Amino acid sequence: MNPDAERERLAGLARSLALGEPVPAITPAQARAQLRRDHFAHIHPSITGERVTDAVEHQFTSLGFCLACGAEAEGCEPDARQYECESCGAAAVYGAEEILIAVA
Repeated sequence: MNPDAERERLAGLARSLALGEPVPAITPAQARAQLRRDHFAHIHPSITGERVTDAVEHQFTSLGFCLACGAEAEGCEPDARQYECESCGAAAVYGAEEILIAVA
């Protein structure tokens, strides 16, 4: 979504809230789809399904991956989102299980 359209959408939601009008709910499926579009659009090529699945299957539950640079991040909750990467500084570290759910 382009920035102007997003700004207009948010302004519309703010007006609806101010007027006491109902606003559309975001379902979990919609939230996952939005996460996929926004955060996983430019996933680092080194983060493969095999690499993430291996981390989840071998119960490396404290392992995450930086979507920006591909670095592994230890001490990461399975549902971590947008943690700061120690390698590149981007707020792009996600837990392995979170990545697996989002791209599935």
